[in-house]
Amino acid sequence: MQTFTKNRSASRSPREPNEQIMSHSEYDENKQRVSEAASADRFYEPKLSSYPNVSIEEPDENEEFYTPGSENLYHCRMKIAKWSLKQTSRMHKGFRLFVKNNSLNEILMEKRRVNALYSTFCLHNSQSLTGRCISIVRVSPDDQAVAAGSWDGNTYILNSQDLSLRRVLYGNNSKIGGIDWYYDSRIIATSQSDGTINLFQYSTDAGTKNTETNNSRDSKLQGHNDRVARLSFHPMGRYLASASFDSTWRYWDVETQQQLLLQEGHTKPVFTVEHQPNGSLISSAGLDGIVKIWDLRLGKCISNLEGHMGSIYGSSWRYNGYELATASSDGCIKIWDMRMQKEKVSIPAHSKLISDVRLLDDVMISSSYDNTINIFSNDNWVKIKTIKGHTDKVMSCDITKSGQSIFSSGWDRTIKLYKSAKEY
Repeated sequence: MQTFTKNRSASRSPREPNEQIMSHSEYDENKQRVSEAASADRFYEPKLSSYPNVSIEEPDENEEFYTPGSENLYHCRMKIAKWSLKQTSRMHKGFRLFVKNNSLNEILMEKRRVNALYSTFCLHNSQSLTGRCISIVRVSPDDQAVAAGSWDGNTYILNSQDLSLRRVLYGNNSKIGGIDWYYDSRIIATSQSDGTINLFQYSTDAGTKNTETNNSRDSKLQGHNDRVARLSFHPMGRYLASASFDSTWRYWDVETQQQLLLQEGHTKPVFTVEHQPNGSLISSAGLDGIVKIWDLRLGKCISNLEGHMGSIYGSSWRYNGYELATASSDGCIKIWDMRMQKEKVSIPAHSKLISDVRLLDDVMISSSYDNTINIFSNDNWVKIKTIKGHTDKVMSCDITKSGQSIFSSGWDRTIKLYKSAKEY
């Protein structure tokens, strides 16, 4: 539920000095009633008429201190609470098993190997799709496809191996601001500058090459009053979060296509929302430069993280569930530790606005208006590699779960693929 507070002004008039509240006879009468109530073992309620000089404040029927959540929102919170508890348990078991089966020396050797591999990443392929800027790129959870959204209002689905075109999802000529995939890669959500969110059914079967166009949306979510920016599916699916320039983020049930929550709290447009890997928390950030952490099980903001000197345009959680990276127009990436709810490290990552940031367990990548992609080690947050591929501002970036491929989209109307030079 959403809580709202208002200042309540007292309606009682002050009592004059030495003013007698009740007469002696009235006092004796109430005293006798108290005695009778006590002997009868029942609760005593004094007569309001005994206090003629005291006005009683009546409740204002139009005054609201909170907005009750719907029954659907309650069921959503319950499902998230149960799912996130199981997911957290699985994550902890996996971590303990990893530590048990790997010595410290083996872990260090693997990290050095990974860093050496990423230091060889370079441009592998490039694809020009449209005459407008490609604003967002996102890889499917199964690593088989990549979706690229353009300011021409369309979303282009490409093969993640060679950037060959598989399908075009037509929008409504409004700029695409965000893309996210359902956890099993069968649904793609896209956001547009007219305030709408489009849902498309899609199959990323590696054996199928489908270059046909889709001229109609499977469904549309409407509710925002301004441009919609980034989107984020809950890790278990079904629920979708959207950030908007109407200074709110909203929560949707994809199956019923209903809005479950309208969440206020930011003073300026909200640009990015991101679910924690175990699904219990969600972060929101935007042009006010503040990161808010919300507990989806309780419906409360549990932390306000301040430190950026500019607007925030990117965010990404690490798989451990307690480290969050945020990217800002101040050229810095900040790593926040949710265990302490404060900044862990601030990285001067780029010379200009950082448009996107993505985290894996081993590496972090970022894109910037300085025309570059940077790769960082997650051990000490030291830069491993700077890749120059675009001739203009880089608008977005993403990396496959396997870590073998990096993608970026740019103002130069291209999408680019980067791989290790050792692979070819």
